[in-house]
Amino acid sequence: MFAASQAVAMTLGLLGVFFIGLPLLVNAIGALIAAQVAAERQDNLEYERQHPSV
Repeated sequence: MFAASQAVAMTLGLLGVFFIGLPLLVNAIGALIAAQVAAERQDNLEYERQHPSV
């Protein structure tokens, strides 16, 4: 009985890691990348506004 409950616990743990934990981590990294891209674009637009090309 103990082996079965331990197997279920390990299975649920693996499911939690691969179907909840990793997708959350990937989405968080994607959000950080998107925020960095948006900030860089704002900086570029501000630079272009202050330094018009000839």
